[in-house]
Amino acid sequence: MVKQQVKSTDQPNISWTTNVATSDTVEVTVSNADGAAPAIFLTLESGDIVGYFSKNVFFLLPGESVTVTFTSKNQIDNLEASLKE
Repeated sequence: MVKQQVKSTDQPNISWTTNVATSDTVEVTVSNADGAAPAIFLTLESGDIVGYFSKNVFFLLPGESVTVTFTSKNQIDNLEASLKE
């Protein structure tokens, strides 16, 4: 039997950028740019802003990125400050 050895220092390197599409939607691009490990069960939160993401949970290998859309029930003032990893 072969066991996989995982170093405790191997961590994903998650970053994100936002692009306001309309007054109530924002595109969020999430990247695992230089991560040494995959990001598993990655989720985004919108803080106190009520709305939904086009994709809730995803998996990113090192070097991968994904763009999701956040749609707010109201006008978005500052989603970027509300995003949490």
